[in-house]
Amino acid sequence: LFPRPTVDTGRQTTAAAPILRYQFKDSERYFLWLGPTMQLNLINMTTWRAGPMINYRPKRGSDVEDEVVKQMNQIDSVVEGGAFLQYNLKLSSQKMHQIVFSTDIAGSSNGTVGHLRMMYWQPFSPTLIGNIGVGMTYGNNKFMQTYYGVSGSDIALFPSLGGQTFNAGA
Repeated sequence: LFPRPTVDTGRQTTAAAPILRYQFKDSERYFLWLGPTMQLNLINMTTWRAGPMINYRPKRGSDVEDEVVKQMNQIDSVVEGGAFLQYNLKLSSQKMHQIVFSTDIAGSSNGTVGHLRMMYWQPFSPTLIGNIGVGMTYGNNKFMQTYYGVSGSDIALFPSLGGQTFNAGA
């Protein structure tokens, strides 16, 4: 369950997200379903992981909390297809004491987006593990325009644009 503050009132809303991992017998291969993303690791190694992935990106409709964005044209839900690559650098014999470097790329009719991340994992006890990380995301022109651009009838909702289209570039 993931609480999310609302913009106007500070109220909390909660959404459930599936978390499922199936480890194939006598193998490092696995299937992972984490929220809107599914991955299938095809590499049988402890350090490298890679394979196909599917990501679900929900629609933007009238349920958006921002009063101006709520009036913008709807963006339909899409299923993005892509791939992921991950390298785990083990730092000691402690379970999960590692640095993880990962990247993924996925695309749909709404454009293509990629992520690059580095996460440090520190076990504090057998049942308590902390992590911290950095990352960046890149969206191509089509992705950025779909989700962050302003065009067509939406231009009238933003008087500061002076009637001009806002092109959100890559």
